[in-house]
Amino acid sequence: MSMNSFESFPLASSAFLIIFCLCFAILQVLLDQLGTRWENARKIALPLNIAYAMVSGLFSVYSVWMVFDQGLLSVRPSSLPEAFTSLFYIYYLSKLWEVIDIILVELMGHPIHLHFRVHHNTTPLLGLLLFQHRTYSGLIFMIANTFMHFWVYLYHGGVQNRTTFAMVRSMGHIQLLTGIVCSALAIWVELTSSSSVSVLLAFNRLLLSEFIPLVLYSVYFVLFRIEVQETRTFDELMKSK
Repeated sequence: MSMNSFESFPLASSAFLIIFCLCFAILQVLLDQLGTRWENARKIALPLNIAYAMVSGLFSVYSVWMVFDQGLLSVRPSSLPEAFTSLFYIYYLSKLWEVIDIILVELMGHPIHLHFRVHHNTTPLLGLLLFQHRTYSGLIFMIANTFMHFWVYLYHGGVQNRTTFAMVRSMGHIQLLTGIVCSALAIWVELTSSSSVSVLLAFNRLLLSEFIPLVLYSVYFVLFRIEVQETRTFDELMKSK
């Protein structure tokens, strides 16, 4: 699929993404400075989180089914089948929601960790890159990431127990390590298998499809580790309520 063909997918452009993220960044700054709170934010956020969790879970299961249905475990074509294009597009749109999610958290008055702030403000860029290039490494990460979000949003939707807490912690690490390993391996294989003449061309393509996602995965992992170390255990959290 050529870059021009992305015009048939609304909102999937760099120009839109820049404007969208800039507007919501300004809104976040204003809410921080004004200390604006809304008493109904929690009532809205809880069912939305549960809905997002359910959709994420179904999406990850359907994506795995598509992998089997398209025979990707037995045959590895030069590029992913077109059947995956819509999945990557839906995934990209879900990342736009995560920016809006920050606003709801702001309005509820919850402190926002640097990991959450950086992750949710930059993940639309990751979603757009994965959609535009649709790589095998991107597909694997997408499945792991949506499965992780099933547990994260289930937990923040009010289903808070030892199982959901443990799954949020474990899948948070696993999905990011999966992205790091898959992208790093894709870069290594591509560069070592390319001729000396085509290495530069391969690098230019990999810069957007693999290297930038690799950097984002790595930043998210470091920030997530910091957040885990700074937050309390499940028992401590329950006692504080």
